[in-house]
Amino acid sequence: MEAGTYTPWEPGDLSHMTVDRCTEHCCKSPDTDVVFLLNSYCFCVKCHSLESCAMVKITPPSTYRPVTVTVSKPFVNITGNPLPRTPNM
Repeated sequence: MEAGTYTPWEPGDLSHMTVDRCTEHCCKSPDTDVVFLLNSYCFCVKCHSLESCAMVKITPPSTYRPVTVTVSKPFVNITGNPLPRTPNM
């Protein structure tokens, strides 16, 4: 867990935590680069660098159910105007 700064979100009742709820919450912060859900625990991650948050294949213990969502942000040119998006490949 050295990819960046992990900020936990604990809304109280973790039994209803879903990847959608976690992602919706984390995407409210402009600092979130990656959403990480481990079982019912939600983390908003601000990456140290692009490389530090590169996805790698893991084999977690059978009791772990990790989910990772990469947050896509609009590109902005130096004049502050949004650049056209290209599809992710």
